[in-house]
Amino acid sequence: MKRYLIYMVTIFTIFLVPKVWNVEAIGLCDNKVIADYRELFSNINIYSDYTIVDGQPTFDVTITNIPRNVYVEDVTTGKTYKYASFTTENELIIKGYKENQKLTYRFYMEAEGCYGQVMGSRYVTLPNYNENSNDPLCEGIEEFSLCQKWGASPVSYNDFVSKTNEYREKKRLQQEQKIKEKVDDSFKTKVLNFIVDYYIFLIGGIAVIVLLLVALKTWATEKNEFDFKV
Repeated sequence: MKRYLIYMVTIFTIFLVPKVWNVEAIGLCDNKVIADYRELFSNINIYSDYTIVDGQPTFDVTITNIPRNVYVEDVTTGKTYKYASFTTENELIIKGYKENQKLTYRFYMEAEGCYGQVMGSRYVTLPNYNENSNDPLCEGIEEFSLCQKWGASPVSYNDFVSKTNEYREKKRLQQEQKIKEKVDDSFKTKVLNFIVDYYIFLIGGIAVIVLLLVALKTWATEKNEFDFKV
């Protein structure tokens, strides 16, 4: 019976000890270490770039300023990237995403005693590509909402053609109006500049005309016997 109890205690100890060591290992990751890593996490930057192949965009996501002893999980694809996978030191480039994907990246600590501790997550939303943006109808009106490169077109192609031509005509009329207003403003400016430059001569000319009129009126009054009407 005694030997049986010894065997039971031994077996119990074998199964219990690894779990105890695991708890102690996790306990080594104190709050200060976590706080330090989360401060480093705040410096991580993420941006995306794209290439167009056969009319379809392919996106690459670049993650920079990744601290050492940190690995990255792409939650969307389920892939994990450790330091050996990084493109360069502290930088990871993940290629091959499609448009309109919502991506989540989770960052984990690898420091001793903190392995698997989550530092935080970052999110990236890739835009829709508007195929109509390459249509010849958009040439010269790239600022039109239906001609923007990013953002799915909310209308059918026939409506796209109609609305694009409508916008182009509206823009043409606005430009003509601006040109007309510019010409009118230019003419007014020239008239004002002429008056400013020659106002002395104009005033002198007007004064001469007034004096002549007064003189003629006086002369006509004095010569009324010659049938000048006043």
